[in-house]
Amino acid sequence: MRRKRMDVALLTTTLGDLSELPILPDSETPARGWTTVADVASRFALTAYDAAYLELAPGKRIPLATLDSRLADSARAAGVDLI
Repeated sequence: MRRKRMDVALLTTTLGDLSELPILPDSETPARGWTTVADVASRFALTAYDAAYLELAPGKRIPLATLDSRLADSARAAGVDLI
């Protein structure tokens, strides 16, 4: 919305689609948020938000899905599989 790539209707549809996915919160992230995520953010010059995803993927043994080129480049450099 901020970059004018979608309107309210598309956002609403997308959020509805996302709510159908079997997404579960990671109970370990809060404990690592002040340490490991900060290290990943610093190492790859990422936002804490992106660093959290990069830190989570290999720990859960899942590939990272992103269209963000900086996050994708960081994932490749860290040896994290991408979708």
